[in-house]
Formats: sequence, C-alpha cells, structure tokens
Amino acid sequence: MPISELLPLIFHALYVIAAVAVLFGLTIFAHELGHFLSARRLGLVVETFSIGFGPAIWKWKRNGVTYKICLLPLGGYVALPQIDLGEEEGKEEARPPAAPGAGAEQPEPPPMPPAPPFKRMLVCLSGPVGNIIMAYILACIIYFAGKPSAPAERMCVIGYVATNSESWRQGLRIGDTILAVNGKQVSNWSDFIMELQYAGPRARIEARGTGGGLKTVEADTDRNHPLGLRTIDALSSVALAQIKSVEPGSPAAAAGLKMGDLIREIDGVPVMSPEHMIVMIADHDGLETPIMYERNRARHETRVTPIMDPKLGRARVGLMFDFDAVEDEVVHIPPMVQLRNHSTLIFRVLHSLVTPRRAKETAGQMGGPLMIIYMFQKVVRTGLIMALWFTCLLNVNLAILNLLPIPVLDGGHILFAAYEAVARRPVPPRVFAWTIRVFAAILIGLMLLLTGRDALRIFRLNGFTGAAPAAAPETNAAPAAAPAAP
Repeated sequence: MPISELLPLIFHALYVIAAVAVLFGLTIFAHELGHFLSARRLGLVVETFSIGFGPAIWKWKRNGVTYKICLLPLGGYVALPQIDLGEEEGKEEARPPAAPGAGAEQPEPPPMPPAPPFKRMLVCLSGPVGNIIMAYILACIIYFAGKPSAPAERMCVIGYVATNSESWRQGLRIGDTILAVNGKQVSNWSDFIMELQYAGPRARIEARGTGGGLKTVEADTDRNHPLGLRTIDALSSVALAQIKSVEPGSPAAAAGLKMGDLIREIDGVPVMSPEHMIVMIADHDGLETPIMYERNRARHETRVTPIMDPKLGRARVGLMFDFDAVEDEVVHIPPMVQLRNHSTLIFRVLHSLVTPRRAKETAGQMGGPLMIIYMFQKVVRTGLIMALWFTCLLNVNLAILNLLPIPVLDGGHILFAAYEAVARRPVPPRVFAWTIRVFAAILIGLMLLLTGRDALRIFRLNGFTGAAPAAAPETNAAPAAAPAAP
C-alpha cells in the first residue's frame, strides 16, 4: 500500500485510540472526582487520586495527596484511609501517613478515627452522582448538537424478508410494522431483538401490514448472529442503502452514482434496505430504471440499466453498500429523556438477570470490559456525537451498577455503613476484609470469563469465523437471504 494511503489510516487509528482513551478516562474521572470532592468537603484524609491501575506513568503530589495516571486505564480509585478500614485485618482505626521527612526515631502519629457512617455513605454515593452529572452534561451537548438517528432506532419496520423463508410463507412482508413479540410490545428493532432473546426457540409475532391489516405469525428463532443473539432467519430491519463503493465501468458509475449516496427509491418504490434494492434491481434486467438518491441532504434522480451477471444469475448495477451507515436523520432528544432511556435499558437488563425464565438468556448476552472497548471504538468511528452518546450511556451504566449492594462496589460500602448506623457498631474488620476479598475474587473471575467470551465474539464479528462483513457487495449478495448482522 502506498504511503499516501497508509498515513491517513494510521492517523485515523491513532485518533480512535486517543478518543476512546480520553472518553473512557473521562467516565472514570467523573466517578473518582465525586468521591474526592465529597471526601475533602467532609474533612476526610485523601491519600491518592488515581486514574487507572498498575504502575504509574505520571505522578504528582500536592498537599499530601498523590495524583497519578496508571498504565491500565480500566478503572480508578481514591485512597481514603478513614473509609477503607478492612485493608489490614484487626486494625480498628486508620492512621495518617507519616509527616514528610519523618525518620524512624519520630513518634508514630496518633490514629485517625474512622469516618462516621453518614460521611462514608455520602462519599460512596458521590461517585455515582459524579457519573450522573457527567451524563447530564453530555446529554445536553448531544441535545443541542443533535444525535444521528437510524430508521431502526425510530421504528420496528421490516426492511427485508426472504421469499424462501418461513416468515414469508406465513405472510410477513417488507414494510410491515412489528407490534409485539409473545405479547410484549416493541417500538423499535432493538426492542424486537431483545424480546426475541426471551421468546425461546419459537416466537409469536404480531404485525401490521402496509395496508393496515393485522397479522399474527409464528417463526423459529436461531443463534446465527455473531454475538449469539436469537434472531429470525432472513428477516432484517429497515436499513440505509448507502453506497460504500461503485465498480468502475458499471451501470451505476455510468449513471453518476458515487460513494456516500443514499438510495431512496427504485422506480418510485421506497428502498427499505440494501437487500430490498438488490431484489428490485434484479427484477429490472435490461430496463432503464429511475433511481432517486440523496447526496449532501439534497435529492437527485438518475437512470440506470441493470445488466445480467452470468455468475450470479441475476441483474446488477455494480454497487457495494455500507452496513456501518447509521444516520439519515438528526434528532434532538431532551437530556432527561436520554438519561431515562439509558437507565431504563440498564434496569431492564438487571430485572431480567433476577427473573428465572430470563436470567440464563440475559447472562449469555452480557459483555465485559473488552466488549465495551470494542463497542467504544466502533461508535467513535461513526462520529463524535455518537461517541458522546455512548459515553453518556456508560456513565449511567457505571452509576447504577456501582450502587448495587455488592461488597467492593459503592453500594456494598453504603450497606456496611448503614449497618453500622443502625446496629451502632461497625462490621468486624476481619469480616469486612474477607468479604471484600471474596467478592473481589468473584468479580475478577467474572471479568476474566467475560473477556474470554468477548474475544471469541469479536473474532466472529470481524469475520474470522465466517461472520458477515461490514460492507455488503451488490455483486455477491444473494437476494434469497438477508445477512445475520447488518
């Protein structure tokens, strides 16, 4: 590859890495800053403010507090000796650090009393509050700038259904709106996919046809998706038919179509997905066909004559479509609505985890740190606003999960402090220490398990085991089957 082509790729990769590091670090910073500011406001001793774990790559000490950025940016911590009482078994009181320059002959400083329960609860609560404040700030930016929106986010309309599928035989058609799955209402394609996870091997789908009539069909679900999600074979959502590349010398090139053009209509019929367009083009073999397309938000019309491809056995025009295309409309969602939507999603997942008939399916779809980083870099590639939107979601996620009453999380520390306030005696330091250690080991084991599973899923998503590629070529996409993961 020539250096002139390689350099932009390198710079783009560096930009993506830097953006992910900054935005992920911002999420951690907001959480730890909440702990730090409340601890200082309440008069507690702060030893360390750290972003990341492991060896420090930058360190600075001021007013007795060590500020540092560490090598592993997967979290952070604020060292509070009056709150972290279980680090040494049997130690009833925390001691402050020795005074600067103090030698071995200096008397040991007097012990500091543990922080009262109400102060510990406020400090632990302030971390999640910091994330919520950060999420609100980001939501305001997204509201004023406008968020790119894809059709599948706004509706649950079928963009393609293969004519040789069970869904087609039972009456589902392109343009039908899915209303419910097994009696659960859905408003967009994400809701539809989520409900399929709990539908079992066969789902009952209620839909409204383009003519307004109601339909009820039953279809088998499968796990052909690279992430192991339940889907219905050969059934996909409305998607943008945005051109990724045009084959030189093809009918599309002769018609003036270019990369980035968005195909809207073929012969007056709205295009619901790239697969839908492929089928319509195949039906116009040798016929001069009007095409309505969008370029730079303006609509244009051209004419193209599909030609038969003997290898494929159907007519084509020489296009490749971009399945990473997400935007065809910019929406301005009020900040509180954004926060409500993010929190509702997270609470739905948590509720499913404690619901016996849904717990197994939900646990099977959960991702760990590696999947979060992978999704982060995907949204960064789509644009800054989408990256901020994902960062907002991550902040709400971190705030809610940290408030769960689990030792090692903020919610667990709040629970310990509440016990002390009610019982008027602290949890024994030995019990505190071992509880933290046990749950820390469980959490680390879970993260390692999820990371291993995430690695396999990412391999599948990137085509290492036959997953669908990011771009669908019109030259080899079979009209009889929709991709599992557009």
